[in-house]
Amino acid sequence: MQTTSPEAVFHKDYTLRTSDFDRDRRLHPATVLDIFQSVAGGHAELLGVGFEPMLQQRLVWVIVRARYQVLREIPMHTTVSVTTWPLPPTRAGFQREYILRNEAGETAIIGSSDWVLMHSEKRCMVPKKENIYKLQGELCEERVFPERLRRIRDFQPDEGEYLVRPGFSDLDMNGHVNNIKYANFVMDAIHPAPGEAISAFQIDYHREVLQGEELRILTQRQQELILAKGVDPSGEASFFCSVELKKD
Repeated sequence: MQTTSPEAVFHKDYTLRTSDFDRDRRLHPATVLDIFQSVAGGHAELLGVGFEPMLQQRLVWVIVRARYQVLREIPMHTTVSVTTWPLPPTRAGFQREYILRNEAGETAIIGSSDWVLMHSEKRCMVPKKENIYKLQGELCEERVFPERLRRIRDFQPDEGEYLVRPGFSDLDMNGHVNNIKYANFVMDAIHPAPGEAISAFQIDYHREVLQGEELRILTQRQQELILAKGVDPSGEASFFCSVELKKD
């Protein structure tokens, strides 16, 4: 990986816990998203665009979309190394890339996420075209996926639904449901069969969800692809998710 600024790429190690894995000893999607969120926040602080500095400008970071692909399964109770970097800002927002490596140094998971800046009081998107990161040199422009992330389109659900009502422990510092919690809602709704492993996972965030708001998780299965969405009582979608499965 080449970049003219050593600050543009951030590395951090994480020791995985038993609770990070499901019944089949595979990483929970929420764990992967949580690691992405944590390493992105740590790097943002170093770049001068962390939570408090941005809040002083009445701005907050809001994730729009996240996707990851599993290349290798990661054993329990091991330490992984995560590398992340932001791409140059565009008119549409800010994209950040991730590579998660196992203890042997092999790439196990690759991921990407799209972010926007929102006014902390007006709750509206704030356009930012210039490079807001405090760097001495250029940003890294390497992408982990060949194309930009594509929006998950609406679908006609199968019969059945899974009802959730987020509580206090689901909230983040912005006062709405933390982005990683939606992954738990989806997995509880689809409950993959033993022997089915996630090969790719993507979630698109459309609307903030607050404590106590009712969400119906609706799904559709197309062989090894499961689509899911969370809708409120009026039928408005709060998020869409796609889960690509593979057999052991």
